[in-house]
Amino acid sequence: MRIYDLIQEIEQKARGLNLTKQQLAKMIDLTLLRPEARRADYEALCNSAVKHGFVAVCVFPHWVEFCYRRLGRTGVRVASVVGFPFGSSLTKIKAKEAVYAVSDGASEIDMVMNISALKDGDYRYVYDDIRSVVKMAGVPVKVILETGLLTIEEIAIASEIAKYAGAEYVKTSTGFGPMGATTLHVYIMSRSGLKVKASGGVKITADALRLIAAGASRIGATAGVQIVEGVGGDWVDRAPCDLCPAHQCAKAPVGISIMYQRLCGSCYLPIDEIYGRVHDIVKNIIRERR
Repeated sequence: MRIYDLIQEIEQKARGLNLTKQQLAKMIDLTLLRPEARRADYEALCNSAVKHGFVAVCVFPHWVEFCYRRLGRTGVRVASVVGFPFGSSLTKIKAKEAVYAVSDGASEIDMVMNISALKDGDYRYVYDDIRSVVKMAGVPVKVILETGLLTIEEIAIASEIAKYAGAEYVKTSTGFGPMGATTLHVYIMSRSGLKVKASGGVKITADALRLIAAGASRIGATAGVQIVEGVGGDWVDRAPCDLCPAHQCAKAPVGISIMYQRLCGSCYLPIDEIYGRVHDIVKNIIRERR
């Protein structure tokens, strides 16, 4: 599969999406994950979420109860991050953090997977880590992969592991990593069969629609109001090459940048071959765990 052709296909599909402001809002988690944010910021977040009809607010555990009480019976959900932003907390701490967040009113958990364990090839640990949070939380779990730190094959492996561990979503990034959401990454993640939340650097309507066209069913954004208010406005054109991760990896680790340079040179993504290998890897892990 030529990457250029895939991105062009996604672009055409995005242009054909005819979502209303209300429909798009129902796909957005309005996000506030700034460490310096104060009570007034969270009040404004909740007010905006209710006014525009966003599906959820995504906040730190410390602010879950406040947002839950503030939102009351409005129908806007509260999502809490767990193991944020590096995913390197002990599994038992992540699980407890999820339990406390749910008890405070969270109805969704956005957990960061153990990125270093995945990079080390310790897939059993990654599976157990996610599985523990899923079991203890008892609510839908979104697994944040931090795709800007991963190879294409690692993105596929992490997505498959998350699926078998019982997660409902895989999510692109924390917003603190070297790369935000890209259509290529979302497409790869969606091939797992899981729902995808695209987050990180999504600021305009056209980019949100591109990510939805690529396979995302949820968008995480601080700029949610700007995104929905842009519905019906002029389309912001971007060349297919500019949308490719190969042109967005300036801050990525050297090994990842080199991988994308090679990928850019060939402009070819053997996605079926990748998922064939990945399926066998993950199947063996699951067989051992069961």
